[in-house]
Amino acid sequence: VAWDSIPGLLAGYSLLAEKDPGQVFLVAIFDSPETYRTNSESPGQHQRYLEWRSLLTRDPDWYNGYVTPYLRF
Repeated sequence: VAWDSIPGLLAGYSLLAEKDPGQVFLVAIFDSPETYRTNSESPGQHQRYLEWRSLLTRDPDWYNGYVTPYLRF
């Protein structure tokens, strides 16, 4: 997958759960809700999902949200 060819995609991250190495969290950050929705409804994204889904033991849980600034104190 040429990730840099996905319009509006700014970054992607994965988090491997320490206590359960079989559990992975993926985060995709888009430049706007509109580009996220356009991507999520695209045939290309559906194909990418099918490819990833074939590697999973069950359907993934989905959580949509907004990236907000984080401050350390």
